[in-house]
Amino acid sequence: PEDNHNSADGLPVHGRMWQSDSTDNNVGAVAGSSIKKELFRTVLRRGLDKEAVLTEMFLIECDVEFDNLNMKGKLAKVARCGNSDFRNYMVSLGICNAIPSNYEILKQKVVDFCTGRDLSNVIKYSDELWSSFISRLQDTARKNGMDDSEVIRRLREMWMPERYQILVHNVNPDLNEIIERITTWEKVYSK
Repeated sequence: PEDNHNSADGLPVHGRMWQSDSTDNNVGAVAGSSIKKELFRTVLRRGLDKEAVLTEMFLIECDVEFDNLNMKGKLAKVARCGNSDFRNYMVSLGICNAIPSNYEILKQKVVDFCTGRDLSNVIKYSDELWSSFISRLQDTARKNGMDDSEVIRRLREMWMPERYQILVHNVNPDLNEIIERITTWEKVYSK
């Protein structure tokens, strides 16, 4: 028989069973003690296609209280439906004061993350100059409809040489200026 329980965020689980191939080992913390662990399933994660992500987002949106939540509450509710990697990404938006201004932008960020179109998938190659990597990151962001602040946020999250970190962690960094300065420094230090 199919059981209908609520997950930790109040959303009905509708008999969806625990996904045995889930990469999330912390599901018990999300599901809480009021739910049988085997009835909770981590849904949102990398590697999904757009249709699967939109289906899960629709199920989240169907919660009767969802429309009454502010953006922070909506972000938290969506974050609870993902694995630890997804939750970390969502929480980082809140920590960095980068909570989207409306739900459609949040939804697009979820789709981008789960389908692999977000900037965290763009890696720097060991033989690649930092200026080239940042330019490639900027191109990827623009191609996916993101602005330079997303690139800055990604750069702040990753390891960089200290002299470049100073530029990225500036109060109001300008990405084109950062690329220009790093290019100049690379020319000077390569001699």
